[in-house]
Amino acid sequence: MNPNEQKIHDYVKYSNASKTLE
Repeated sequence: MNPNEQKIHDYVKYSNASKTLE
């Protein structure tokens, strides 16, 4: 996995976490 894909993966992970908290 290249750094850019990791960055996208983290973004999606945090985005989903935010939706769960809301």
